[in-house]
Amino acid sequence: MIKVRTKDLIERFDLELVAGEDGVHREIFSSDISRPGMEMAGYFTHYPKERLQLMGRTELLFLYDLKPEEIADRMERLCTDVTPGIVITRGLDVPKALIEAANQAGVPVMRSPYKTTRVISRLTTF
Repeated sequence: MIKVRTKDLIERFDLELVAGEDGVHREIFSSDISRPGMEMAGYFTHYPKERLQLMGRTELLFLYDLKPEEIADRMERLCTDVTPGIVITRGLDVPKALIEAANQAGVPVMRSPYKTTRVISRLTTF
């Protein structure tokens, strides 16, 4: 089991903190990373909320196909009291609904300029 604070990731990987500043001291206990595709589709039954969540182009493009109220719902459900953080890759724009949900729940949302696979590889190795 690892024990790293989200703040450590921000510093180590030069991530840009976009939202959820109140949660930067949340701890990450799992080296597993989740790409919440099923959750974007509305399936949260087995959501691994204790993992770092990584959203790339695929997840965001799917999200933008949803109705505004669905987007808000998914983002609110993604940001739980135990979610250590959410990383947006490729320097993509962070959805406004995610910023709002993350700020309310204190879930750090960080952005990386790198491709999703590179970010996953680097984070997993760390």
